[in-house]
Amino acid sequence: MDGAVNKPGVFPMQGPMSLLQSVAMAGGMQEVADGTILVFRRIEGKTAVAKFSVADLRSQKASDPDLQAGDIVTVPSSDLKIGMKYILQSVPLFNSFLLL
Repeated sequence: MDGAVNKPGVFPMQGPMSLLQSVAMAGGMQEVADGTILVFRRIEGKTAVAKFSVADLRSQKASDPDLQAGDIVTVPSSDLKIGMKYILQSVPLFNSFLLL
């Protein structure tokens, strides 16, 4: 598991594991995650990639796929969310807006 998760790393599969279960094992997604999950899988000697919407998986609009041994799961981060996070950290917040 790689990318915008709280505990990236290699996790052994002990029996069937769904995509959302793997994200949970990695401590969940960080707030800068872009809401998608990429799964890279070797098929007949070639690397294939599938993109899943977290919202669709959680609402069951899409089925939560089972992972296979050797799959690489990546949670991309959103450049916009990262930018906003840094802006909000560097700009002091006020309790109310000032009218000019």
